[in-house]
Amino acid sequence: MRTSVAGLALIRRGRPAEYLAQWSDTWQRLALVGGHVEGGESIRECCVREVEEELGLAAGTDFRVAAAPVAPTCEYRAQSGSAGVETLYRVELYDTELLTTRAAAAVAADPANRWLTLPEILRGAAADGRPVSAQVETVFRLAGVIPDRPRDFRGSTVPTVVWTHRAERRLQDHLIRAEGSAAGLAHTLADYDGRIAAAFPNATAVLALDVYAGFRPRPGEVILRVDVRDDREPGTYIVKLAAHDRLAQELGAWAACRPVGFRADAVFMALEPRFHANTPTQLAALAYQDAGPHIGVDEVITLEVAVLRAVRLGSPDLRSVLQSLDQLFAQLGRVLYTATRPADPDAAGVALNPLRGGPRRRLSDALARWESAADAVEVRQQVGAAFPPECDRYLDPVDYAKFLEAEVADGESPDQILPRTLRGRAHGDLHGRNVLVGVEDNQAGSPALFDYEHASCDNLVGWDFVKLETELKVRAAAALHPTGTLAEFAAVVEAFETRLAAATRDAHESGVWIDAVSSDATRIGWDRLAAVVLAIRRHAATHLGLRPNRVHEWLKEYDYLLTCYGLTTVGFENQTPRERAAALVSAGVAAVQYERTRPGGVA
Repeated sequence: MRTSVAGLALIRRGRPAEYLAQWSDTWQRLALVGGHVEGGESIRECCVREVEEELGLAAGTDFRVAAAPVAPTCEYRAQSGSAGVETLYRVELYDTELLTTRAAAAVAADPANRWLTLPEILRGAAADGRPVSAQVETVFRLAGVIPDRPRDFRGSTVPTVVWTHRAERRLQDHLIRAEGSAAGLAHTLADYDGRIAAAFPNATAVLALDVYAGFRPRPGEVILRVDVRDDREPGTYIVKLAAHDRLAQELGAWAACRPVGFRADAVFMALEPRFHANTPTQLAALAYQDAGPHIGVDEVITLEVAVLRAVRLGSPDLRSVLQSLDQLFAQLGRVLYTATRPADPDAAGVALNPLRGGPRRRLSDALARWESAADAVEVRQQVGAAFPPECDRYLDPVDYAKFLEAEVADGESPDQILPRTLRGRAHGDLHGRNVLVGVEDNQAGSPALFDYEHASCDNLVGWDFVKLETELKVRAAAALHPTGTLAEFAAVVEAFETRLAAATRDAHESGVWIDAVSSDATRIGWDRLAAVVLAIRRHAATHLGLRPNRVHEWLKEYDYLLTCYGLTTVGFENQTPRERAAALVSAGVAAVQYERTRPGGVA
């Protein structure tokens, strides 16, 4: 058997540690700095020579190699990448310290060099896509740099956490959106690895599959889909990582809101607290029940992705997406919307005071942004250019909200200005990114809901429908009409919203709901979107109107809430100008509908 004797350098930095590797043209892999022992030299002398040659540094001046290896000589058998035969490797690993800033700068300047995190080593690939030699993990385990399985402070084994390329890339994008930089990616990964390991202490390994992002990324908070390898609780889970206080808030909100004796069902995923191993009173994560069997198919995507694909491409089948909405709202109705009550208008006016517990941004803050923030002002101006003063299908919703506010300030009765609303048990933050669906054979199904942070027994029920509708349709509209000026886009969206409003009123009066507002083949994408929106409104008519016996009130409330929510979306920093314009037009058309029906409005 071929034998190879080598000296390798263990060069590390930071906490958690990163390890220096160098690209090997021979192996086409990132590998440890080092090489084969030449005649007459010791293994340590080989290590010193290789560091000098491969890094271009001077021994004793730029770096120092430890006198003894990290562990006794490591032996293992493997197929040689260069010779192509099975080889017995005898390797000694030496701690090597960079002594000067010049040495560190020289290492950083060479693109062949790469500092690797432990997850990258375990995954066998660096974040930039370059493969990492299996030699690195093998030698590290044999030398005790990393144990066969990591251990916690009590000496108990904990699982190895490995991130897929997709998950790590999406986490990097999340950090850039939330913090403006991905410089702390390695430290964030190490922190999250510890939290995930604490969440599943009996697993042998946990694979981070994907990262889910909300509309407002928060530093230090992320939602993952993970695959857990464990004899006792194997499967795929949704895991929320955040500060203890935020996790405790969600846990408490769901405990207070869920019906007595209810834990989970076909739509609501069970929620379980997971604590830090060394501080058992501090929450490390929230784990939602096994999402694999729960959804039951291989491809799991968000409802938003399913809707956008169905609207633009016809895949998954639109009918299956509509059926998923039926399943979602049927279960929301059974579990949450059974306990509601009508609430009279609040004399505090349209500053969203009557909507306490629903929106997280007051309307007054949004109005100020629409009038002062440069990006919002520009969108509002371009949208306004699409509608001449005599246009009776669109009202500038900013001006309209201020008008209603002035009416209240002048002493008008709130009953003449604001609608009655339905309050009670509701999700509070329902949108297309916290609902998962499975896709199989072009059919979407088995919706699964998570993220209960804003669940409450005193939420605004209509907010669930309005938020879901608006967030889905503004993204779909931007995708269906991606070119042209914002004014041209606004005119297209206004025509769509006006037809939607007419179809909604026809259905409200006749009790017959249709799936689309046009059969024109050139409008097929818009008709698919109309079908989605009208399906949401059909369920709103049931849960806001029919069941609580408010048949003549729900649509008035719905138009008012559409106006409010379209304005408040300006607070989402990651909203594109086109999405912002679509939300503004949605609010403006809804304002017209509301003004025509409110007691003190124009008939």
